[in-house]
Amino acid sequence: MLNTLRLKLVAAAVMAGCASAAWADIVISTAGPMTGQYASFGEQMRRGAELAVADLNAKGGVNGKQLELVHYDTGGNAKEAVNFAKRPRTLTLTASTRKAIEASYLAAWVQKIEHTGNLNYPSEARLKKLSGRLRMSVRIDANGDVLDMQITSSSGTPILDEAARQILRMAQPFAPFSDELRERADQIVIIRTWDFKSNRFKTQSGVS
Repeated sequence: MLNTLRLKLVAAAVMAGCASAAWADIVISTAGPMTGQYASFGEQMRRGAELAVADLNAKGGVNGKQLELVHYDTGGNAKEAVNFAKRPRTLTLTASTRKAIEASYLAAWVQKIEHTGNLNYPSEARLKKLSGRLRMSVRIDANGDVLDMQITSSSGTPILDEAARQILRMAQPFAPFSDELRERADQIVIIRTWDFKSNRFKTQSGVS
């Protein structure tokens, strides 16, 4: 079963890589019931996908690129699954890009997040001298509002994970899309590694 899933992910990744060669990572989305009466099935699907992605990344990824897995919860609702299939045009920003429009938006977003994070560095993390890094996916609409966020890889320290959420809440709303960016996407997803170390906060691209 894992081999079959791995082959499906490779095929999807190759297609995604061809469609979005501007990004350093390839983002693969899964949709399933993470909550509700079928949540146990969704959890098995999620774990299987994560194992397959981890195995592929350990072997060098696909076409030299690492895979990033993002989960979407349908709640076991058929309507939600249909809505996922009809989801808005989305651009995923994971690293430097060849497109000046997206690069400009990403740079401004990173600057605001890091400025906010350093002004509001978590006091408990400072007192306890905590360090760590986590991976977060943030979805933003054309008005600059955060639609959802997901920690795809925890720091292992609840204080830092919650600090990242709080920094995001304090930094929003973000800049609305330019006319040029609106022509390309209805939403963007920004995936970054959030790094807390020595009382300094920064984000970076690449899988941590």
